[in-house]
Amino acid sequence: MLAGQHSQGMALVLMLTLLSVLSLIGLLGLPPYRAPNVTMATRTAQALQEAKASLLAYAAAYPLLPGHEDETYGYFPLPDMGGELDNLNKNKEGWAATGFSGNSRDVSLIGRLPWRTLRLAPLKDEYGECLWYAISGNFKNNPKSRYLNWDSTGLFETRSSPNASANTNPYSYAAVVIFAPGPVLTGQDRRKTTQSKDAVDHCHGNYDAHNYLDPYDTSTLSNSFPNSSNSGIGSANVLKTLITTPQVGPDGPLWHNDRAITILPSEIFALAKKQTSQFEQHINSLISKASACLPNPDTQLKQGALAASCAITLDSATSKWLDQFFYIICAAGQSCVTVNSRPCQSVLIFAGERSAQQMRVTSSDKSDPANYLEGQVLATYRAGTGGALQGAERYQVAQSSADVLLCVPSA
Repeated sequence: MLAGQHSQGMALVLMLTLLSVLSLIGLLGLPPYRAPNVTMATRTAQALQEAKASLLAYAAAYPLLPGHEDETYGYFPLPDMGGELDNLNKNKEGWAATGFSGNSRDVSLIGRLPWRTLRLAPLKDEYGECLWYAISGNFKNNPKSRYLNWDSTGLFETRSSPNASANTNPYSYAAVVIFAPGPVLTGQDRRKTTQSKDAVDHCHGNYDAHNYLDPYDTSTLSNSFPNSSNSGIGSANVLKTLITTPQVGPDGPLWHNDRAITILPSEIFALAKKQTSQFEQHINSLISKASACLPNPDTQLKQGALAASCAITLDSATSKWLDQFFYIICAAGQSCVTVNSRPCQSVLIFAGERSAQQMRVTSSDKSDPANYLEGQVLATYRAGTGGALQGAERYQVAQSSADVLLCVPSA
C-alpha cells in the first residue's frame, strides 16, 4: 500500500472512531469538555471527566469500531509512552503506543493520555499539564489478555489517602485511572531530555511518569512504577495501589498533588449494554460459536466447563468469554435432557452476568457452579443426571443474569 493510501485509510478509521465515541458519550450523559470561563479547579475536573468519557466510550464501542469486528467489549488503547520507549511512535505526540519492550500480556502501564487516538485536544489540568493514564494489563488492546468479559477485575486498588483502609472488593478495582499531575514537586524534573526522540510540542516536558505522578511512599504507594522504563511499566497481574487525591505531609507541605478519576469494569459493560441490540447480537453470536467447543458424546453422561484449550479454534471475541460456559452431554445416542420440553443430546449453558451474591474471582470461586448458574438450572447441573431444563434460549439485556440454554438435538 502506498503511504498516501495508508494515510487516507487511517483518516477514515479515525473519523469513524470519533463518530462512535461521540455517540457513546451521549449515552453516558456527560457533556463534552469546555474550558472557557471556568475556575482552575473546575478546569481540572472537566478535563478528567472528558478523558473518562472518551476512554469509556472507546472501550464500550470496541467491537463496533473499524478493524475490531471480531473482538469483544472492554479494550482500551495503550498510553502514549513517548518515542524513546516506543520507537515506532517517535515524533508522534498524543498517539497510543504501538508496542515496545516490556509490554507483555497482562502488564499494567502508565503513560500520557493518547489524546490524538481518542480524537481529543490535548486535555490539560489547571496548571497546564497534560493528563496521564494508567491501564490495567488485562484491559489493554495490545497484547490482549486471555479473558476479557464482565467478570474481569481491574488491577488498580485506589484510595483517597495512604492511611485509608485497603479496598478488599475486587469488583471495585479500577481498570483505568486518569491523572491530573498538578504542579512540579521537589525532586521532579519536567524538562525535555536532551536529544530525546519524544515529541512534546503540545504537552512539553518528558515521558518519565515519576516526574509527574507523585511518590508519596516510593516503596509502596507511588503513582508510577519506579525502576522501570519511564517509570511506566508494571508487572503482569499484580495489584497496584494508587492515591487519587492530594496529600499534605506531616510538616505541612504538599507531598502528593495528583488528582485522579477511575473507570471500573462495571462501567464499561453498563455502557455497552445501553447499545442493546448490538450487545445482544454480540453475546448470542458468541454463544452459537462456542458450541463448536462441546466435547463429543461418550458412553456416559458428562458435564463440566468448556476447556480453555478450545480458545485457539475460536475467533478472538468468543475466546474471551469461554469461562462463562458449562455443558451437559448425554451418553451417545441418548437425549437425557430437555430444554423447554425439547429433547437434547447436549446443552450448552451460558452463565449470565453475575448477581450481587456471586463471586467469580479466585480459583475457588470459579470452581463453584453456584457462582455462575441459578435456580433450576443449577439444581439440574448439580444432580448430574440430566433432566428437564426451563429457561431463556437467547441472551437479553433486560435479563442479563439469566442463564441461557442452547439445545443441541440428537443427530
